[in-house]
Amino acid sequence: MSRPPTPLGRLLRPVRGRLRVAGALQVVASAGRIVPCAALAVLALQLWDGATPTRTAVMTCIVVVLTSLVIAAAASQAAYAVAHLADTRLQGQLRAHLVTTLSRIRLGWFAERSSGEVATRLGDDVAALHPVVAHGVVERTGAVATPVIAVGFVMALDIRLGLVVLALVPLHLGMQALLLRGVGPKLAAMHRAMADLHSATVELVSGMAVVRLFADPRHSRDRYTRAARSFGEGYASWVGPMTRRSALSAAVFSAPVIVAVVVVVGVCFRAAGWSGPVEVITAALVAATIPAAFEAVTMAGQSSREASAAAGRLVDLLDEPVLPESPAPVAPRDATVEIDEVRFGHDPDQPVLQEISLRLAPGTLTALVGPSGGGKSTLLGLVARLWDPDRGRVRLGGVDLREIAVSELARRVVLLAQDPQLLQLSIADNIALGRPGADRAQVRRAATLARLDPVLERLEDGLDTVIGAVQLSGGEQQRVAIARAILADPQVVLLDEATAMLDPQSEAEIQDGLAALLADRTVLVIAHRLASVVDADRIVVLDHGRIVEQGTAAELLDAGGTFAELWSLTELVQEER
Repeated sequence: MSRPPTPLGRLLRPVRGRLRVAGALQVVASAGRIVPCAALAVLALQLWDGATPTRTAVMTCIVVVLTSLVIAAAASQAAYAVAHLADTRLQGQLRAHLVTTLSRIRLGWFAERSSGEVATRLGDDVAALHPVVAHGVVERTGAVATPVIAVGFVMALDIRLGLVVLALVPLHLGMQALLLRGVGPKLAAMHRAMADLHSATVELVSGMAVVRLFADPRHSRDRYTRAARSFGEGYASWVGPMTRRSALSAAVFSAPVIVAVVVVVGVCFRAAGWSGPVEVITAALVAATIPAAFEAVTMAGQSSREASAAAGRLVDLLDEPVLPESPAPVAPRDATVEIDEVRFGHDPDQPVLQEISLRLAPGTLTALVGPSGGGKSTLLGLVARLWDPDRGRVRLGGVDLREIAVSELARRVVLLAQDPQLLQLSIADNIALGRPGADRAQVRRAATLARLDPVLERLEDGLDTVIGAVQLSGGEQQRVAIARAILADPQVVLLDEATAMLDPQSEAEIQDGLAALLADRTVLVIAHRLASVVDADRIVVLDHGRIVEQGTAAELLDAGGTFAELWSLTELVQEER
C-alpha cells in the first residue's frame, strides 16, 4: 500500500510535471558541462600516445566543446525558467486556494488566532516554498547529475580511478553525519531560549509602565537579562561545535585535498601500470567538483526542511473544515430568530452551551447577561454563524442558518463587537462594505445617522480619509462600524458590548447612532452593565452554558435569583466608589 504524500509533496502536485521537465533540462545542462572534458581528454590521449591529431579531429573537438557549452547554458537557463514559471503558477493557485478557504471556514477560526498568524500563513509560509520550487529542484538535480555523469566518464576511462572517486561519496556523507550528530536537541533548546527571550522582551517593553508604577522594574530587566544570557549560551553551545565540525569538514573534504588524494592514488596506479597520466588528471578534475556539488545539496536540504514545515502549516489551513453551504439556499421570511435545543463547544467533549432555546421576535431587544465565561459571546457567534451548533438548530425567519446563502445571511445579520474591524481603505469604502453598490449620498447619510459628521469635519479628506493614515479613537472607529451597519440595513443586530471599551463621553456620542441602527430590528445584546438593559424587552441570564432565568428586569429582580445577585453586586461596587 502506497504511503500518503507529505504535505510538501501534496502542495507541489500541480506543478510536478513542470518540475520534472526542469530537472530533465538540468541533466542535459550537466551533461553538456562534462562533454568538453571528455572531448579534451580524448584529444589529450591521442597526443600522449604520440599520434598527431588531424585538423578535422581538432576542429571537431572545438565544435563539440563550444556546442556542448552553448547547449549546457541554454538548458540551464531553460530549466530555471520552467522552474520559476512553475513557482509563479503554484504561488498564484495556492494563494487563491487559501483565500477561498479563508472565505469559507467558520469565522470563529479567526477569533481563535491572531491576525499575525493568518498573515504568516498567506505570506511567509507561501514564500517559503519559493526556494524549493524555483531553485531547489534545478540545483539538486545539477548537484547530483554533474558528479554522477563525471564519475561515469572517469570509469569509462579507467574503472579503478572511477571507483576511487566514487569512494569519496560515502566519505563525505560520513563527515556530514558527524557534523549533524547531536545538533537536533541543541537546536531545539536554542529555539526554546529564543522564545523565552522574545517573551521577556515583550514584557520589558509593553509592561514597562505597569511595572514602574506597581513593581520593581528590576524584575523585568533581570528576567530579560537571564533570558538573553540563556539564549547566548544556547546559541554558543549549538554554533560552537557546528563551526568546529564545519571547519574540519571543509578542510578534510575541500577540493585541493580531494585533488591531492586522487593524484597520489593515480600516481601509484601509474607506477603499477594501471593508469595513464591523462586518466589521472581527468579523474582529479572530476573529483574537484564533488565537494561543491554536495554543498549545494546540503543547502537545498535546509530550504527543503523549512519548506516542509511551512507546507505542514498550509495544509492544516487548507484542511480546516469549512462551513457547509446549501446548494439550494432558502430566503428567510422575516427577522424572527429561533434557537432550538442548541448544544455547542469548541471541543465537542467540553460544551460551552447546553440545551439553549430562545425565540427573538422582530422589533424586540433581548439582553444576555451573566457571569464571565457563561457562553454569552459564543451564543452571539452562533446567531451570526461564526460556528454551527453541534446539536440543535438556529433559524432566521423559519430557515436553518445552514440553508441560507452566506451572502444573504451577511446582509440580514450584523455583528458589532468591542473591537471594530476596519480595513485600510477610505472611510467611505469601509462604510460601503455594508452595501457595495451604495452611492456617495447613501454613504453620507449613513455617516450622518451614525453621528460621524463631527469626525469627518476635522479630517482634511473627510470620507476619503484612509484608515491608518490618521489615528481614529475607539469611539470614532465604532461610529464608522455603526455607519457601515446602518448602510447594510440588516434585519438582526448583534451587539457584543460594542461600547464596553469606551469612555463615558465616547459612549454617549455613539448612543444616538446606535439608536438609529437598532430601531425596529431584532436585537440581541451582551451587557455587563446591567443598568444599560433595564428597559430591554427580555433579559436572559446565562451561567455555565445554560439559561438559568429570563424575563424583564423587574420580574428578575422580584425573583431574587442570579440576576438579582448580579444587580446587588453592581450596586455594592458603585457605593464603594
